[in-house]
Amino acid sequence: MQPEIYFRYLSGKNPDAKSLELYHAAIAHHKIEFTEKENRLHQLSMRFPFLISFIDGGLALTQPLSLYRKNIYIILCILETRPAFFPLLSSSYHKKTANGFFKTILHGTRAVLTGLFGVILVKLA
Repeated sequence: MQPEIYFRYLSGKNPDAKSLELYHAAIAHHKIEFTEKENRLHQLSMRFPFLISFIDGGLALTQPLSLYRKNIYIILCILETRPAFFPLLSSSYHKKTANGFFKTILHGTRAVLTGLFGVILVKLA
């Protein structure tokens, strides 16, 4: 696996050496091995990283407990523990704005559309 792509998907940054070390230890501990379909989705993610959000959204609706998504959750957990990534994930670091309601509507709409397109993508894989 190439976890760097998933780290960039979640944080927009490359992982540091300690984050990669934690990732490999977690994968070994949880014995995460993709099914044939998840492996196809993973290969698609490696070739076209912009599809990760669609695949993740589609799996969230069709197979929320898939190993593909567990892989992403492991990376998210690691990012939450690493000081360099904390500001990216903490709501206290983001400014409160008057247009927060509209941003919420926009992000929610985008999430629904991403999930629906992702369902189609996952079904075709």
